[in-house]
Parts: sequence; structure tokens; C-alpha cells
Amino acid sequence: MNLEHRVQHLELQYESLDGTVQKILVFTKATHDILMAHIADTREEFKKVHKRLDGVERDVAVLKTDVDVLKTDVDVLKTDVAEL
Repeated sequence: MNLEHRVQHLELQYESLDGTVQKILVFTKATHDILMAHIADTREEFKKVHKRLDGVERDVAVLKTDVDVLKTDVDVLKTDVAEL
């Protein structure tokens, strides 16, 4: 195998490898873009869930207060009934 033939062979291998690397780069960028979009969507969903959870926690706090008031009213009622 003469030098010119080996150089041509290496150039063909380089072009093939370069093409493959370019395809990998395109695929990697597309995958990255998909992942970034998914991450953004997930962040938005988490924000919505946290907002709903905050609302539920506030509602539970209000209900606990209402239950405490009812317990106090029941205790007063029990005292009133016991005095009869």
C-alpha cells in the first residue's frame, strides 16, 4: 500500500467519522432541547402543585381553628347542661 493510497483511506475514514460525530451532535442537541422543555414543564407543574398545597394548608388551618371554636362551644354547652 503506497502512501497516497493510505492517505486517501485515512481521509475517507475521517470523513465518515466526522459525519457520524455531526449526527451525534444533532441528536444530542435535540435530546438536550427535549430535556430542557421537560424540565421547564415540570417546574411549572411543581409551582402549580405547591400553590394548591399552600391553599389546602390554609384551609386546614382554618378548619382546625373552627374545630377548636366548636370544642370550646361544646365545653360551654356541657357546663350549661350540667348546671341544669
